Amino acid sequence: MGVKSVLRNHFIEKRRILLLMILFHAVICIGITMIGKPLHTTTDELGALVSSAKIAGLDWSGVIQNCGYYGFGWYWSFFWVFKITDNPFVIYQIIRVLTAILRIAIVPIAYYISNNLFHNDEKDSQILAFVAPMLCYSGLGNLSNDIALETFFWILLLILCQFIHEEEMHKRFMLSGAILVISMYTLTIHTRALVPCIAIAILMVFFSFFYKRYGLLFLVVLSVIFKYIIEKFIAIYQLEVWNNGGDKLRNATVIVKMPMNLFDPITWNVWLDMVLGMLSSEQMITCGVFAISEIVIVFFLYGIIFQRKKINVDYFVFFVVPIMCIGAVILSLLFSGWATSMYDVWEKKDVNVYYAFKSLCNVRYWGVFASPLLFASLSWLFNHVEKMRIVLRYSLAIMIFNTIFFSFVIIPLVNRNSDAASLFAGITGYKRGDNLDNNYYYCLVLIGLAISVFVGFLLYIEKKQYAIIALTILLCCEMYNKTFNYDLDVRGKVFAGIDASYKMKEVIENSNITIGDIYINESSDKDNNWKIYAVAQFYFNRYKVVDMIPENIKENDIIISTYEDSNILKKYKGITEYKMDNNEYWYTFLSI
Repeated sequence: MGVKSVLRNHFIEKRRILLLMILFHAVICIGITMIGKPLHTTTDELGALVSSAKIAGLDWSGVIQNCGYYGFGWYWSFFWVFKITDNPFVIYQIIRVLTAILRIAIVPIAYYISNNLFHNDEKDSQILAFVAPMLCYSGLGNLSNDIALETFFWILLLILCQFIHEEEMHKRFMLSGAILVISMYTLTIHTRALVPCIAIAILMVFFSFFYKRYGLLFLVVLSVIFKYIIEKFIAIYQLEVWNNGGDKLRNATVIVKMPMNLFDPITWNVWLDMVLGMLSSEQMITCGVFAISEIVIVFFLYGIIFQRKKINVDYFVFFVVPIMCIGAVILSLLFSGWATSMYDVWEKKDVNVYYAFKSLCNVRYWGVFASPLLFASLSWLFNHVEKMRIVLRYSLAIMIFNTIFFSFVIIPLVNRNSDAASLFAGITGYKRGDNLDNNYYYCLVLIGLAISVFVGFLLYIEKKQYAIIALTILLCCEMYNKTFNYDLDVRGKVFAGIDASYKMKEVIENSNITIGDIYINESSDKDNNWKIYAVAQFYFNRYKVVDMIPENIKENDIIISTYEDSNILKKYKGITEYKMDNNEYWYTFLSI
């Protein structure tokens, strides 16, 4: 067999393994998206989908005022789905499946990064690419802009590394244009995208002086100008959809304030518990990889600062940019309403059920920027096998410290908090409504520590491939556990609030009866995420849904109430009440 044949067979074999990995993650990710009925986080998801509905010509203005702004840069592209069908199940599944492709795309991206930037050997590159999608925090159980933001963050870091290495002017120009366009595009995906944009701009300023490429400064200035233009475009979109008159929308801006007293020990107590609580939580969720990453980063920076080692630009980018993003988000959380809410009730009894205490464990807001960091840390470890054991010994110390801190400090603060418990549903199998106590969280930390030590042990005995395969399986189990035990349960409860009404809608439409506007009547003591107005709008997506009762209604209008309300019968003379089920009542002049 000739040399060319050997090389060709080697190339085909590499591509075959890569395709098998993509197929594996396609089965996992797309399988998850096929489970459950719409919706999950109701007002959040409706706020994300309103852009596609608006382009499709649908009127959701009656309820969207009560939904937050969740970007439009990704989900607007699904307007065509609303054009071809009004079936909420088909719409939801198509959007979820196509969004899952973004997660699957991380496999070839990670393989390229490992092979061409980090220069891992072929087997290591393949196995690292295999685990990469599972290192991503954002779940596929609901429609979330985090999925798109996470994937584009990987792409930005990859292009940034290529840009720094490139010597040819025309290629550098094209790469700089790609960085600018993608960065500006991510601003339309989610407000949090501003964080990586700023971090990348700071890094470009650093490299402009380090490599004496002062043209980079022009790109930074240009990005500031484009950011201003994008912000104006977003404001126009918000005004068009929310008709907010220029007022700030919920979730549209990051509000940072400092009402706490810096000289009060409670302030520092809240901050310390938030930081260490989140870091401990991330360690458990990532099966110990985050603790390993912390030590890897220390070794990497120590080599640069104290041992005067040459900067490995690629690792530097993949370490420093995510660190800046994570640090900025955590810092903003310390000055957020969550921190001040805890500060106000810190010394009171029985306050750990408050929603704000979720922030002691909530890594979602910065977890979206962590996956490239985790991936790069594992890659660095594989390239420095001689340091693996000492890194893992220090990592074990971090794991034990975090476990002790979480057990003795965080658990007493969140032991009855269902919102905090939901963050670990993938590890514990928690369902909303389950009884919570210290034992639930003690099981969590024991499972988290055991899994972390198991993965670390396999790495310690230099069974790298086995360690990554085990890590991938464990993270897959986490994802499926959360999907089947928590997400599916939430979806079922959400759907139960509109199922009978949706079935009756189908019957009426098949009878060629014209339906007018839909009005929602529900108790005011419900949390917004459990109110049905957002769910009703998605299931009745061709109709205008209004979350209040009007003074007058037309003959073909329908009031959907979550309870039997005699006041409606008194208010509208001649109207008829129809009981759909125990939590759905219709009031209308239609004969159904």
